[in-house]
Formats: sequence, structure tokens, C-alpha cells
Amino acid sequence: MSDAHPPLRSYGRLKTRTIKPRQAALMETLLPGLRPPLGPFDPRSLKPGAAEVWLEIGFGGGEHMAAQAGLHPDTLIIYNWASQQWSYAKMDHEMLYPGLSEGWTLEQVGAAYPNIENVPVSFDSRIWTGGSGYLAAFNTGHNLCSFGGATLAAVMQTADFEGVPGRRSLVVNMRSLCDTAAANAVCRSRERFADAVTVTDAAAMQGNGDIPLLSSGRFHQAQITIPAGTSWTFANGVDVDALDDGDL
Repeated sequence: MSDAHPPLRSYGRLKTRTIKPRQAALMETLLPGLRPPLGPFDPRSLKPGAAEVWLEIGFGGGEHMAAQAGLHPDTLIIYNWASQQWSYAKMDHEMLYPGLSEGWTLEQVGAAYPNIENVPVSFDSRIWTGGSGYLAAFNTGHNLCSFGGATLAAVMQTADFEGVPGRRSLVVNMRSLCDTAAANAVCRSRERFADAVTVTDAAAMQGNGDIPLLSSGRFHQAQITIPAGTSWTFANGVDVDALDDGDL
């Protein structure tokens, strides 16, 4: 009996229906940023610090992702429909579900607003009857919870990119596409995918939004960190300024 593994094969259609204009636009604009590097590469380089590497061929109706979410309850798999981007967050919990707020009693209103003059809305408002949707969760102590409080630290990291197509480049500046007033950035650079990355020192955002730094190489990864407790509402990516840095 041979221990050799047969070659891995993946099957797909050779010809299918013409894709819609919106899908064609996403193929041109969104796919290049999601596609892994051409040629051999270490998948862990796409997400440094990852404990595991998962490979999924195809997506289907999302059944596999749903199953993985059930097997890893400490990980929230997040999809932003507006930006059409995936993300994740670590949080110990048992389950998430769409909750509805409870109505207020007169005793609860009196406890929250001892002075009737400080009540922010009319007593005729439907806000007191409850029924507003929110993201609810049960924690590992089996308690019903909602999300609130200060923001957690957030990290955005790109896949490998060429600052100047087909050439080495010198990254000189980054700008976070986020409405935060505070952020730090590092650049991870290398000449080949087989090489270890060289990481710059963290650089802080300036008053005009620029994050100046210097990093030379053929392939780069941009990483933006938003500190915990910072006020912000959206993060869509990062702009990078790079100059032609010639050949080795």
C-alpha cells in the first residue's frame, strides 16, 4: 500500500451564464484585493498571528462558515453589507441572536430620571414601549447581554501588494480610511514571498491624517491599529503612498 496522496482536484464550470454588471464591476474592483498572491506563498502571511489556517474552496450558501462559527463560539465572523468586507472579533459567548428591547415601567423611568425635567423624550414616545431591535448575546455564564461600552482595539491589515506594479517600491505614507482621530501604522515588507517580513516601528497619525513611515521592498503589507477606547464608526481600508525604489 502506498502512502502517497493523490493530487488534489477541484472542479468547476467551464462555461456559465454571463455575470451581471454589478458582479463584473466587483470582479474588477473588489476581487484584486481579496485574491491571494500569485505563485507559492505562506497563507499565514495574510494574517500574521493567526493560530490556524482554514482553506475553503468555494462558498456555496455559507453552510460551512455557519458550522465553523458554531464550532468556534469565541470568534464573531462579521460581514459589512455596506462595504462588502469580512472581519472577525474575539469574544467569549454562547450564542448571538436578534433581540428586542424591553418596555420601561414607571419605576424604571423614575430611577433613571429622578427629575422629570431631565427626561429626554415625551412620555408619549414609543421608545418607552420597547421593541427596538438590537444585537443580543448570551455570555458563558448564561446571562443575556447587549453590546456597549468603549470600543475595543481594532486592527486592519492588507494582503501583500506592490506599491509600484512590477517594481520594488518605497512606502512613504499611509492614511486610514476611517473616521478615527487616532491610529498607528506599521508596514511589513519583503523582496520575495519566501522571505521573512521586515516590520517598521509604529508611526502615529498626524493632525492631517497622514501616517509617515519608510519601508522598502517588492511586496508590502499595511497594518493600521486603532487604539481601544477611541471614538470611530467606520473603517474601509487604507491608502498607501509609494515611490519607485528601483532594483536590488
